[in-house]
Amino acid sequence: MKKLLGYMVLLLCFLLGGNKIYANGAIIGKAVKTDITAYIDGVLIPSYNINGYTGIIAEDLENYDFDVYYDAENRKLDIYYGDGSYISANDMPFTEHTEKHMDKNHQIISALEGFAFPLYQTNIVTSVGDKVVPAYNIGGRTIILMDALKEYGTVTWYPEKREIHFEPEFSWAMRFSDEESIFDKNAQIHNFTIEVNRNEQGGFDISGENIQYLSDPIMEVSYREKTFSLHFDLYMDDPKPMQNIHEVRTILEENADIANQHFDIFINGEKVEVTSVEEFYGGNHGGYIIYFADKFVSLEDFYSMKIVCKW
Repeated sequence: MKKLLGYMVLLLCFLLGGNKIYANGAIIGKAVKTDITAYIDGVLIPSYNINGYTGIIAEDLENYDFDVYYDAENRKLDIYYGDGSYISANDMPFTEHTEKHMDKNHQIISALEGFAFPLYQTNIVTSVGDKVVPAYNIGGRTIILMDALKEYGTVTWYPEKREIHFEPEFSWAMRFSDEESIFDKNAQIHNFTIEVNRNEQGGFDISGENIQYLSDPIMEVSYREKTFSLHFDLYMDDPKPMQNIHEVRTILEENADIANQHFDIFINGEKVEVTSVEEFYGGNHGGYIIYFADKFVSLEDFYSMKIVCKW
């Protein structure tokens, strides 16, 4: 009997000790099953009520086009979503997530069975994108709030339906030239224009002046940073074309006010301002990144743009 009691005490100590390591901290609340239904891009995901907020299991997001990385050595959990794709002239608008990887009627059953679960503190640092978000340990997994997904899109609560939805907004980019530039190396070029218009087929027509003097011009539109940016290189081994851009040193001071004296930019017919300028060098060329607009426009809502650089 004493031997049996000793084994029972030993087993209890083992279980309690293992639970402390497993839980990673003190109980700070509880997660409760809820009648609220949560959706990731239209697909149902198991959810829980945490002090009136909707929580989801971070690891579940791997089933919804998210990438979830756990770094055991540094106690970090990083969650990322797709950053979209490039399109070129005459391409149909698309992002790499246009085709959903899951059936809209597919439902994933939570691995957590029961009605209420204790929430434990955790020293695992959890990030969505580059933003650290509140996270808790629940049954050996990590739970975060639905609102944390706002880094990658909109989170909307529909009280009449008792539903909460995450809808992604994809960053996207447009490449203005896929071909090697052919130009007059002795030309005196002071200006350039890039004009983009959506055509009847849903693609884009790209035109302009002196675009061939820019190496690999690309426009990027970032949802997370809420900004447009124009990236373009200059051919450093051919000094005459675009030489005035190099000679106007004020733009290298990253002074947006001065940059706005040289750029007129319109998005969907609305004039926008340059917000900052960066210069870079690499190999036999260098170039600039011009940030402008301070807002996000989805690819579906983008119809036209005009950039005029004048010196």
